[in-house]
Amino acid sequence: MRKVNHSKYKNTGFLFEILTRQVTVDTIEGVTETKALDMLKKYFSKETELYKEYALYDAVMNGGKFVSETRAQTFIDKVLKLRSRLNEEKLKTEKYNLVKDIKENYDVKQILSTQVNDYKVYGSIYTLFEINKLNEDYSLQQYKSCNDTILDYILKTEQVEQKSQDLLERYKEQDKDIRLLAYKLMIEKFNKKYSPLSKKQKNLLREFINNVSNTNSLREYMNTEADTIKETLEQQLEKTTSEVTQIKLKETISLLDHVKKGNVVRNHQLKSMLHFYDLVEELEKVNG
Repeated sequence: MRKVNHSKYKNTGFLFEILTRQVTVDTIEGVTETKALDMLKKYFSKETELYKEYALYDAVMNGGKFVSETRAQTFIDKVLKLRSRLNEEKLKTEKYNLVKDIKENYDVKQILSTQVNDYKVYGSIYTLFEINKLNEDYSLQQYKSCNDTILDYILKTEQVEQKSQDLLERYKEQDKDIRLLAYKLMIEKFNKKYSPLSKKQKNLLREFINNVSNTNSLREYMNTEADTIKETLEQQLEKTTSEVTQIKLKETISLLDHVKKGNVVRNHQLKSMLHFYDLVEELEKVNG
């Protein structure tokens, strides 16, 4: 019985993840023309097979919670059915050209060595997709192992979020000095080259990628997000008792006006928004 070997080069979910992270890295490092962004726009536009396959990866990774194993398994089976409808030849060609572009523009060994959260789940999705294409006997043990990994991930999501909420509640109860120290450490963590992205940061990057040619839509999205951040920071300002922090927050709020300038969203504005999202998230953890 045949076993499927996992390949990072062919794992669409993994390729999208590392390119998205590379866009962030390039932006933060001041790269004006990031090749990773060009590749995302070219290969993951909505009419490509790569985008359609990525959407299935994303559905599994971020598709929500399931209260029962039966419903979760039904969902997995539905994803596999949708995957079987993709144009294999077109997908193969697009994937080959994408990897070729990555090799031409980046150190492929370095970029493929990027640590991706829940890598085992991405690998399991890929393996099930490949097994689902086979017209021959396959390893039932491998199929079960991958299916169980995905099932556990989907069912565990709710438990993990509850644990995170419990941790946040304990964090709020700590002495203020301890919370501020933790805040400083989290800011430092964000500044690492491959810092994990929050949901809002990922959404912003997706909007930037999908709507970069639609300047009106992208500008409206950025302005709306900037206004929301400004409102949140003003609320945090009222909760802050430190005069020094108040001054810094007022300066930060004034900088949001620069994010809204111009008809075209620039890379430095995207970079600023990524930092603003992180600042808001950490302030909410400190001040509640």
